[in-house]
Amino acid sequence: MFQNRFKHVGLMGLSLSLLLSGCAQNTKIVVPSYTAPVELSKIEALKSGGDTTEGVYLSFAINPELAFSSQKPAPDEVDLLARNLVNQLQVQITETSFITIHPIYDMASVVLDMEVMDFQYTEQGGERKAKLSVTFTLSKGTNAVLAKVYDGNEFRFSSDPNRLPNKQAILAKLSETVVQKFVTDISPTRTNQLREFLTLPSDLSHVIGFAEKGNFQSAIEDMLKYQGKRDVNFYYNLAVLYEAQGSRSENLNVTAKAKQAYEEAFRLGGNKNDTIASAKARFDNFYRLLVLTQDQKTQNQQLNQELNDQFFMR
Repeated sequence: MFQNRFKHVGLMGLSLSLLLSGCAQNTKIVVPSYTAPVELSKIEALKSGGDTTEGVYLSFAINPELAFSSQKPAPDEVDLLARNLVNQLQVQITETSFITIHPIYDMASVVLDMEVMDFQYTEQGGERKAKLSVTFTLSKGTNAVLAKVYDGNEFRFSSDPNRLPNKQAILAKLSETVVQKFVTDISPTRTNQLREFLTLPSDLSHVIGFAEKGNFQSAIEDMLKYQGKRDVNFYYNLAVLYEAQGSRSENLNVTAKAKQAYEEAFRLGGNKNDTIASAKARFDNFYRLLVLTQDQKTQNQQLNQELNDQFFMR
């Protein structure tokens, strides 16, 4: 998961670099992040109120019945497609809780309908081919707020057909691909990004080892104890540590400290460093999406409580 990459060639050069800087530049770690929903402005229009609050909930119910614009496939394929699409929607949409799924289609004010525009599946020798095209339509009342087509393709080949996945597995993967494209359009989705550390004084070189092991708390504590000069590199690396710790737990208080440290690094001239500027821009986007997601999740809690009480979903 973590990678150490050094630009220096040869053991002598590497040892000298570590002696001089205390920490090799280009040490990188992976931090969780978010990607922004493509159709966020349209999704905002789907918000609706509850018994005591107006205009805050973000939820929809899924129509379990598929429509078909062309010839309907065989019954077993219809059943597989419907079950896989609904299951994938339930899994992927609830991953961030930005959107709540209403349990009863006929009672929801916002609904999702799916129409299969094209479906093909063929088996021939050592080949398995599948294609799926689905229109996802989100409607509030009688108004379609979002209607968009998403495509997926699967192709598998083996000289030994027995090693190929069966129809059920291929259709499951196909449904996962199509739903993933749809969910990326309507909800913040989790992803990972790399953050690169800059050189630190030898007294702090060990904190990178903590970070590589995922012990961000110890790394932060030792950084904060440091009595030496706190320059642009210091605040940038501290920001990366706070970001890694906060993004892993999705803790807004910790990520707010990362924001402050990034801003301090910028104040000290970090805006002229491409590594710092790029990392801060990516963090700012993540922070905005984290705030948005956490805020919507909190607002959805009342709806979840109402649904639990109404349908005894405890």
